[in-house]
Amino acid sequence: MKYFLRALVSAVVFSAVLLPAGAKVFAAQLQHGAQRVMGVWQCVSIHGQQVKLVIDKEYFVLDGSQTPYTMVTGAIRAEGAYGQVNYYYNFRGDSLLIAFPDGDRIICERVQQEAQNHKGPTADLPVPGPDDENDGR
Repeated sequence: MKYFLRALVSAVVFSAVLLPAGAKVFAAQLQHGAQRVMGVWQCVSIHGQQVKLVIDKEYFVLDGSQTPYTMVTGAIRAEGAYGQVNYYYNFRGDSLLIAFPDGDRIICERVQQEAQNHKGPTADLPVPGPDDENDGR
């Protein structure tokens, strides 16, 4: 009887404390993965083709084609012509690796924030000379 009560108490503690904590950890890991994937990426396919990938909260845009998605563990899930399609991803250091359902793969590097914020050329803007601000008057 003593062992039965001990097992029962262990089961109650496990189900009341550890299971919800495990679910929270899992949800946090999923959210962290989604946040890490979001951004602007410059990618190269296994065939050497350069592609731009943008992933925001609702869509991923690959070479101009916008697709709504949801995050699942280890994959970006999108609605395809024949149902849901998983684009499995992984990280190797700071590089994002994505495997497409047809077997193609791309390796992506995050575009630097400065490059994302750059609005265009600045060569045509006048550069103030040393006497422009204070001409001594």
